[in-house]
Amino acid sequence: MLTTSNSSKVAITIREKQLADEHMQDVELLLENMFQREEATLQLVLDRLYDIGSNNLINYRVKPRKLNRLMKWIARLTKPAFHYLAVRWSKKNCPKLIADWLYSQVQFPNPTTKCLVSPYNAKRCDHPHAMCVDTIFGKIIRIEIPADIVHEDELCLGFRDITPQAPTHILVIPKKPIPKLTEAGAEDKELLGHMLLTVKSIAEQEGLGNGYRVFFNTDIDGGQTVFHLQMHLLG
Repeated sequence: MLTTSNSSKVAITIREKQLADEHMQDVELLLENMFQREEATLQLVLDRLYDIGSNNLINYRVKPRKLNRLMKWIARLTKPAFHYLAVRWSKKNCPKLIADWLYSQVQFPNPTTKCLVSPYNAKRCDHPHAMCVDTIFGKIIRIEIPADIVHEDELCLGFRDITPQAPTHILVIPKKPIPKLTEAGAEDKELLGHMLLTVKSIAEQEGLGNGYRVFFNTDIDGGQTVFHLQMHLLG
């Protein structure tokens, strides 16, 4: 169990995170409005980028002069189709992409807590057996962000905790996106057993022959800060 002091810190962190998410939703809406109002500017930007990109690509890929000129002529013919698709894609996706990038520039690691789930950044997992909010662990599984990985198989992943609480502190997580232990079902018993045996194997390869601790943090009162099921190995 968390102490009262630690629970208060977690609660404050969550409230601050919720406020930050609300502000970033406002930023995304403002960006969407800007893209709608400045569509003419957006079209000019995309036109210029298309001209530069198509010419550079053709010059790089197509060396024979006659074929080079033919490809540039084709590029000019296809420009309206590109323009139509690019404007639609940009208006739909750029506000979110820009907002995400801006958000990343004003986030700083907290040495006392791991990353909390952000409803603003969250997306749904496309796993056939479960639905959950995506987290930093999902990004590690998809190799979108780096991690010191010590084990990987078709069911789970093991990597070193970036804020270790012991000389050896390794997290083992399932690739199936189960948010927390209380949401694991009867169909997950083989997966959970596999995770335990994986922890045993990792402990052996880490030389923890004199003993080690294995535990789950479950939900806020249990100290869970990333809502993707995680088994901790400390030794």
